[in-house]
Amino acid sequence: LNAYNAYQSIIRGGHTFLTVRAGDGPVRSMGDKLDVLVPLNQDTMNRHLRLLRSGACVLFDADKIKPGEAASGVQLCPLPMKQLCGTNKLAGNTVAIRRTIGVEIAGVAAVLVLTALVINLAPARDVVARPLSVSVTTQTGLVDITVDPAKRGRNELHVYAVTKDGAVRPIESISATLSNPAAGIDSLDTPVVRAGPNHFQALALDIPLGGTWRIDVAIKLDAFTEETGSATFTLR
Repeated sequence: LNAYNAYQSIIRGGHTFLTVRAGDGPVRSMGDKLDVLVPLNQDTMNRHLRLLRSGACVLFDADKIKPGEAASGVQLCPLPMKQLCGTNKLAGNTVAIRRTIGVEIAGVAAVLVLTALVINLAPARDVVARPLSVSVTTQTGLVDITVDPAKRGRNELHVYAVTKDGAVRPIESISATLSNPAAGIDSLDTPVVRAGPNHFQALALDIPLGGTWRIDVAIKLDAFTEETGSATFTLR
């Protein structure tokens, strides 16, 4: 079982999603296609519908979400949420997930993408140990970066290359460098290894200090094309 949470880095939230892949053997990457999609709002339907493989299905609230044009073989499964949940609007997520558990998924990979518009997030000072996400803008796309648990010491670093509309962007390689000029650290070795078509990770990254760090990334799209970008984040 492998799971990945993607958090929007803006203060009042934005497009977030959870991707889960399960199999009867070791799961070493997230893959690049989905078998089951549970969109909790229209934005997610628009972003992720095109990522479904033939034979996949979409479970959605028929009262508030309109399906787009799906690929051949994708089954659209509208659910009458008002009838199923009554006045309890929060129960809609649970209903969709329960229906998902009953779906037979072809092959060994099972991918579930959940999303919601996150608002009224707790201030950073109230968060004890949560992943931190930032987005780096390159010349023609984005690089989503997650640091977990985003505090001094041992961390996991996940780097995803996506298009500007959030679709998976297969690449040849990614390199990343951390620096903290205020602490006199010009370059911290940040080796990352491939975990998927657009996903690279460092699962045992030791960051010695808190404070403001800069991350510089370079993505190699092919043998002749490289794009770069940078962002800053604050480590507890």
